[in-house]
Amino acid sequence: MYNVASQKTSGITYKGFLKLNSPINLITPVHIPNHTHPPTITLTPLSINHLEDFLEWATDDEVTKHLLWNSYSSPSEAKTFLETVVAQHPWFKAICVDKKIIGSITLDRGTGCKSCKAELGYVVAKKYWSRGYGTAAVKEALRTGFKELDVERIEALVDPDNIASQKILEKCGFVREGCLASYILHKGMLRDRIIFGITRDHYLHTEGK
Repeated sequence: MYNVASQKTSGITYKGFLKLNSPINLITPVHIPNHTHPPTITLTPLSINHLEDFLEWATDDEVTKHLLWNSYSSPSEAKTFLETVVAQHPWFKAICVDKKIIGSITLDRGTGCKSCKAELGYVVAKKYWSRGYGTAAVKEALRTGFKELDVERIEALVDPDNIASQKILEKCGFVREGCLASYILHKGMLRDRIIFGITRDHYLHTEGK
C-alpha cells in the first residue's frame, strides 16, 4: 500500500525501498493518539531476523500494488534481499508494533548536488492500514531525517491512484507540489507521479514544534 519510490532488480536491488546499518538506529517511540490504550511504534533496523514478518506484507499483491516492484514469490528471494540490499543501506527501518514488524520506511539521501535532500519511501501491512501507523512512522522519519541526515528537504513521489499515501503525507505536513506527467514505467505501464515535499524550515514551523 504505502510506499513511494522503490525499484527491485532481479530480486536483489531496488532504489528507494530503504536502508540499514547506520548509526541512526535508536528511534524515540511514537505514541499514536487513541481513546483507549495508545499503541507504540518504534523504528528499528530491518534484518534477516524479521524475515517471517517481512514475508507477510512483501508477498501481498494488494500491498505492492502501487510499488515499483512485484510481490516476492519465495522466502529465498526475500532472504537474499534482506541479507544484501537492506544490510548495505544506511537508513532502512522496520516499523514495529509490540515487537512485530508491520512495514518498513526509508530515507534515501541524494548525492553530489542533490545531497541537500532525501527521498522518502514506506510500506505498511494491509491489516494495519487506516489505523495511524503509517502517519506515525512518517512523522518519526521526518524528525530523524532532518536531525541526523543534515538535509534541507524531504520529498516523496506517489502514484496518483494511491490516495491513502497522499493523505498520510498531507497529515505529516508535506506540500503537494505538482504532477510529473509520464514520469516512470510502473510494471510496464507509463505512469504519472505526484510529488510531495517538505523543507526543514516548514517542518520546524509546523510539525517540528
